[in-house]
Amino acid sequence: MFPKNFDAHWAGGTGPIPVVLDGAWVNSLGIVRSLAELGLKSLVIHFNANGIGLASRYAVGLTAPSPWDDPEGLVERLVEVGRRLSRPGVLLITDDTYLTVLARGRERLAPYFRFPFPDAETLAYLMDKTHQYETALRLGIPIPRSLPVRCGETAAGWPQEAFPALVKGLSGKQFFHRFGKQTIRVADRASLEAVLAQCSDFDALVQEIIPGGDDELYALGCYISPDPKKEPVYFTSRKLIQIPPFFGTCSVGESLPCEPVAVQGLELLRALRFYGAAHVEFKRDPRDGQYKLIEINARFWKSHALGTPCGVNIAAAAYLDMAGLPPLPKVPQRNGVRWMVFSEAAVQRMMGNSDIRLGRMLAFLRPPLVHGLWSWRDPLPFFRYLDRKLQAALHHKQNEGAHSAF
Repeated sequence: MFPKNFDAHWAGGTGPIPVVLDGAWVNSLGIVRSLAELGLKSLVIHFNANGIGLASRYAVGLTAPSPWDDPEGLVERLVEVGRRLSRPGVLLITDDTYLTVLARGRERLAPYFRFPFPDAETLAYLMDKTHQYETALRLGIPIPRSLPVRCGETAAGWPQEAFPALVKGLSGKQFFHRFGKQTIRVADRASLEAVLAQCSDFDALVQEIIPGGDDELYALGCYISPDPKKEPVYFTSRKLIQIPPFFGTCSVGESLPCEPVAVQGLELLRALRFYGAAHVEFKRDPRDGQYKLIEINARFWKSHALGTPCGVNIAAAAYLDMAGLPPLPKVPQRNGVRWMVFSEAAVQRMMGNSDIRLGRMLAFLRPPLVHGLWSWRDPLPFFRYLDRKLQAALHHKQNEGAHSAF
């Protein structure tokens, strides 16, 4: 179903319409708020109406089938959306599964949408960490000690002296959806094999733990045009705090210059024939000072909106390129700007998440700062997030009460 006033949102415009998938979290919120600086309203799509991005005043929300449960239905829904839109849409993707499904459906979607990302074959190759690391080694870019483990295999080749170690997915989001986290730390071989036993239907990766805290994680955030004559738009940053600590996702990050990360990240993406929005993460190894490749995210990542107050609006760069419009004026990256999801952390801590250390975050609550979730000009996404958390806590409490009655 489409809202009654759906067509009115796009009346009078001339450029393509930004179409954001999925609208679950602050990745999408960062896109719509960044594009609002160009005076644009985005169409945000999620598989249910409770997506955070759908609540933004800068968005029009729609629902569509889940790419996990009904990928064909998602493509069909987008074809329906494309036929309804008065102008072409630009697909701006925040999730690996959505990216894969829409790349595979490219032929059917092409009459209605523009694609700031490569074909399905290129993406599948790039998203496999084995290929990322092989390409990095060929280019002389350092990587951590790693062992791919294919479906049903064991990690017999992982040396005993390399414990403790990390286990993560080799490609895509299957690992996260199975375990509810990006990585799992294993202390010994028995723990490792117990995790791998639950990965029998997808590939996994065992990797050494590089010493150092969250603030040793550096990244290149960029948009690369499919036109090789156009310069990439990029900024560099580092994480300061992750949730959970050490092996989670960014909760506080800051912009800063880091030439080795910029040079190595762009070289790697070019070698993989990639174009689009990407986040290339490295960890500086204090043992030798080298920046070692952790992973490439070939989509809009959680903290991409950090670039916007730094003068590097990644969402705008992708949109303007796909629209055939001139890019924003190039300015030097503004350093020392922080991005934070303090409101998310505060809500989780109040609900009992002991991994949250609000005291550590308070030190970074000073300008220049951009909040990933809260905004005085766009407050509804935060209240939707709060409502979702309260409903989940209430549901959990009710279930506990029902079980205790038996």
